[in-house]
Amino acid sequence: EEEDRMVNYITDELYQGENSLEYEDLVSGRGLAVLYKFFAQDSDDESVPKELSPAEVSKKALEGEKCASKALLYHYLYLARGSANLAVCLGAKGIFWAGGNQISNHAFVEEHREQLHAE
Repeated sequence: EEEDRMVNYITDELYQGENSLEYEDLVSGRGLAVLYKFFAQDSDDESVPKELSPAEVSKKALEGEKCASKALLYHYLYLARGSANLAVCLGAKGIFWAGGNQISNHAFVEEHREQLHAE
């Protein structure tokens, strides 16, 4: 249910409900910022900023902030799903992430490796 609400919210934020989301809408910097915005607006904690830049979301996630961590996790879950789909289509035997995003957030990716691998 949370993921359905999240997808509907982001579709409305980015496309006013007119278009469907693509993987890029969630695995880009813009996607990370809007993922954070979804979780922040759901938070009861008044001290949580309602909007952050992608770099700020990553930084706060690495510090353990709850909304930023959920946003970054969904960002990577969708990257894992998209990567897996592409690997199947191409007949690849494995996936190797080597972008600056994954390098900068290596500790976070490593912490959630099992969950990401399950995707």
